[in-house]
Amino acid sequence: MSEISLSVDGVPELQKKLEKIGGLKALMPVFETQGHDIHNIAGTYPPEPPDSKYKRTYVLANSWSSKAFLRKGKVGVRVKNTAARRGRPYAMYVMGPKHDHRFARGIGARQAEIHAGRWPTLAGIAEKRTKNTMKEIQAKIDKILKE
Repeated sequence: MSEISLSVDGVPELQKKLEKIGGLKALMPVFETQGHDIHNIAGTYPPEPPDSKYKRTYVLANSWSSKAFLRKGKVGVRVKNTAARRGRPYAMYVMGPKHDHRFARGIGARQAEIHAGRWPTLAGIAEKRTKNTMKEIQAKIDKILKE
């Protein structure tokens, strides 16, 4: 299973103001939306390589899910993929952390070299969404503080 989590630690002053309208729970819709966007982007396949004989099953694309969470004073979203072949998870080899030639030996929970450069990593997708996530969180907080 491959997964990534995004979360924001609650600032005490903000939490006090948020408690008036339900606490950090008020930010959950932002994280639900961002998680959904991340797993939709992750489920988009790059173009097939020229002369490829591989038949796409779309199991990887159809195995993404996301769920917003609220626990221990943190709100966030967990995006994960449960794609497996013969009971063995494989999403990390397609979209896991970048393959690093200095340390990787072709084995382990890293993006396989064959996919590097063609497939984005899940962390890369989340990183690109961070700016948008922060803007949406800020807009939600601003709206809350004006109420």
